[in-house]
Order: sequence, then structure tokens, then C-alpha cells
Amino acid sequence: MPGKPCASCQRPYPSEATVAIAGHDVREHLHKIECPILLFKGEADYHVPEQAVMDTIAAIPDGLAEGGIAKKMGHLIMTEGPEPLAETCLGFLRRRKII
Repeated sequence: MPGKPCASCQRPYPSEATVAIAGHDVREHLHKIECPILLFKGEADYHVPEQAVMDTIAAIPDGLAEGGIAKKMGHLIMTEGPEPLAETCLGFLRRRKII
């Protein structure tokens, strides 16, 4: 159920989509991942707890997961820092010998 309206946008927060996503727990399936995965969030992203990212990386087997917390960024990393994001993604792809 959505909460009180956000003061700046007057939309209910959390949104119905946020509630749906929060209720979609796939942790029991992380052991099935068989390919490299890059997972990170911005340090100012209030949607995803930092510990959730680190726990998810740790739960993916065989060292397939990399990632962490992007400094000075929020939830929309692709618009807030496209160059650092691209460098991070390219570095991951190179380390994994994908490119």
C-alpha cells in the first residue's frame, strides 16, 4: 500500500512499483548464476541498502560477481556519471575477458 505523498512531487511514496520490487525476493536463486555480473549502487541511492548489494555479491558463486558502492552518485548513475559508469563497465568487461 503506498505511503504518504512525497513533499516535492506529491506522489505516494513508496510507489506501488517500489512495494512490488521490494516484495520480489530472488535471493534463493542467486546460486544459479553462471555468468559474470556487475552489481553496484550509488552511495546516495536510498532505494537500495548498501549491505544488500554487498550481500548479493557475496551470495553469487564462484567469484562471478563484482561491484560495490559508487561514490558521489545516487539511484540514476547512468545520468549522474555516465563516464565513470562506462569506465567501470568497460573495466569489468576487460577483466572478465568479455571484450
